[in-house]
Amino acid sequence: MTANTQPSIIVIPGAWHLASCLDPFIETLQAAGFPAEGVTLRSVGDADADISDDEALLRSRIESRIHAGEDVIVIAHSYAGLPMSAAIDGLSKRNRASRGEKGGVLGVVYLAAFVPFDGESVFGLLGNPLWWMEDDVSFALLVFTPLHLYSPLLAKTEARVIKVKANAPPEAFFHDCSPKQIAVVSGALKPHSKKSLTSPITTIGWRDSAYDGCRAYIRCSQDKALLIEVQDMFVERSGVQWVVKTLDSSHSPFISMPRELTVAVQEIARDFRAAV
Repeated sequence: MTANTQPSIIVIPGAWHLASCLDPFIETLQAAGFPAEGVTLRSVGDADADISDDEALLRSRIESRIHAGEDVIVIAHSYAGLPMSAAIDGLSKRNRASRGEKGGVLGVVYLAAFVPFDGESVFGLLGNPLWWMEDDVSFALLVFTPLHLYSPLLAKTEARVIKVKANAPPEAFFHDCSPKQIAVVSGALKPHSKKSLTSPITTIGWRDSAYDGCRAYIRCSQDKALLIEVQDMFVERSGVQWVVKTLDSSHSPFISMPRELTVAVQEIARDFRAAV
């Protein structure tokens, strides 16, 4: 990467969200000169996917960039902080440079995201599903079975996915977005694999000293899905240093304020480059 070349950016939305929800942010990043793409996690809409499937997908996408000699910044939103923490292990620019290899993960950005320790899962950290989550047992039943045949089984059927309650997205995720934005993105939310939310992570790449100076956390002060106090707890308990930025936004600044989010990323990218 030359002095005038921006690193590539991979952005991963959290649970329930498709990469298309990132379009306003991706477009703004690209306009600022960053090669950028969004990645939909395997566990979105796939009841069989667990966190290892998400880790493998992300690592593959990251490696495809760095094996082409690119420097990459990875941005994870919400749940995506867990699989990203594993996917980046051993791929830092410093580690690769020490082996004479070009490209690498220049830095990692947690956007109102979980920063896990070994053996932790989303539900393990939360304690219980939050007010806006609910089991979706219907996902486990045959769609074409007449309702009167399977309704007695609903209470006995174990949910394989978790969904966002129908009236919850505007309040939980998007309260500072426009009505049009809310309608579009809320309508695209998918059920999320319960297995991925309950399975523990076992590899923690962010605490490698190779990422010193190259970890950032973007706080969302109006977040009603992952409260600011919880975001701060993740940073404080980590025991490592972070570049910290704050946006006065909901859980979804990639929709409500993509320009402000892009400015924060530009500043973070400069800090990362100065640190390496």
